[in-house]
Amino acid sequence: AVQTIQEAMDTKDFSAKKLSGYQRRWHKILKQELSIDYWAHRFYRELCNSQIEHIFSIIERHGIHESILASPDITFDWHGKVIMDALKYRSLQKSLEKMQTAIGILKK
Repeated sequence: AVQTIQEAMDTKDFSAKKLSGYQRRWHKILKQELSIDYWAHRFYRELCNSQIEHIFSIIERHGIHESILASPDITFDWHGKVIMDALKYRSLQKSLEKMQTAIGILKK
């Protein structure tokens, strides 16, 4: 937003076209992150406690948590990269695919 406002002030152009740069920029930065977060939210809200515990046991058993915690990509605000990195582990993929089919998340 600051960059867009600064550009508009520098050129004294506050037209919709000029200010639409903000929309393009945030969309480019956040689109993938929001898509991944949305999928994860939809998926995890359908799980029961035992399914969540099963996911965590796989993560612990295969050391996935150590890899995630050691990643320079881990931040509080940006989850997409961490989620995608975790999904590279076949053991976790297989379990999540079974759960996804069981809860019917793909049909929504």
